[in-house]
Formats: sequence, structure tokens, C-alpha cells
Amino acid sequence: MQTSETKRRIATVGTVLAAAVGAASLGTAPAGAAATGHAAHEHSAASISRATVMQRAAAWIGKKSYTYSDGTYPGPGGKGRYRGDCSGFVSMALHLPGPGPNTVGLAGDVTPIKATQLQQGDLLGNLGSGTGGQAGHVQLFVKWADAKHTKVTVAEQGHLSQGGSAPAYPHEKTYRYPEHMSSGATLKPYRYKHIS
Repeated sequence: MQTSETKRRIATVGTVLAAAVGAASLGTAPAGAAATGHAAHEHSAASISRATVMQRAAAWIGKKSYTYSDGTYPGPGGKGRYRGDCSGFVSMALHLPGPGPNTVGLAGDVTPIKATQLQQGDLLGNLGSGTGGQAGHVQLFVKWADAKHTKVTVAEQGHLSQGGSAPAYPHEKTYRYPEHMSSGATLKPYRYKHIS
């Protein structure tokens, strides 16, 4: 016979497991790809320089075989495997453990900043709770494309959020700023917590 305390513990464990399974099902990965991470989890404490982030991103830029897909692709030097989606690309550039957190989980690794603080290697994204699947998107900030800061050049993987056309492989592209997803969500500026 189970005591009421035992029943309460079993119910609590069941609730926690159900929440974990639900969180794992959220993500920016294409259908069939593994989703990882949740909003409160920080994935790496390793410091990385802005130059290294951009060098790692450059290793994928223009690789047409690295399409937005269910698959994973090797990091620079063949180390690690990362999802072929926007957050997989950013996770690879930040050198987070592969396959990388999705846009929900990536929120635990970044801090919101002002647009005026953006530097090469920072992020623009729709991150955090409720941004799984096609509801989220993340890009690496490359530079302002004009002196008025009305256009931004980014490095990204896959589709774009603004309803325009973008290659389905890692690329650099210039967009209007601020950027808006087709859902109306605005891509906000963030800084990786361990960038130097």
C-alpha cells in the first residue's frame, strides 16, 4: 500500500518528466530533427573570442551541401556535429556542444542587449519560450550595412523570417533593421554570455 507521501512524489516525478518531454519537443529543427535544450539551461561556460566565432561561421558560409535539413553537419576540423538549422549554425559558431540548443534553449546562453551595442558575433533572434519550430529564428550579427543603422548584414542558416527569399544553406545577407518575422515577431539583439 502506497502512502500519500509516496503518491505525491510519484505524481511530482511524473509532472517533471512530462515537462521535460514537452520541452524537448520544442525547437527550431526541421521536422524529424532532434530538438535540444530548454530556456533555463546554459550549455557551455567556455569563453570564445568574436574573431573565433566569425572564423567558425565562415567555415560553413556558402557550403551549398549544408542545406536546411534533418541532418547534422561537422563543425570546423570535423569536430562535433550540428543541426542543419539556424540555431545549429549559431551553436556551431559559438562552439557550443553539438548538436546545439534550439531557439528555446539558446535563450539560456545569451543576454539581451541594445541594438546600439551590437558587435560582430552578437546575435539577432526570436529566442526563448514559445519560439520552437518555425516560431523562432537566430542569426549572427556581421555589421551594420549603412550609417543610419536601418540595414544589417547577418550570417544565418536556412530560411528567413521576413518573407523574402534566402538560400537554404549558410550564407550572409543584408536585411532591413529591425527585422520582423512573417509572424510579426521582431528579431532582438543578444550577446553570448561567454564571448570576449
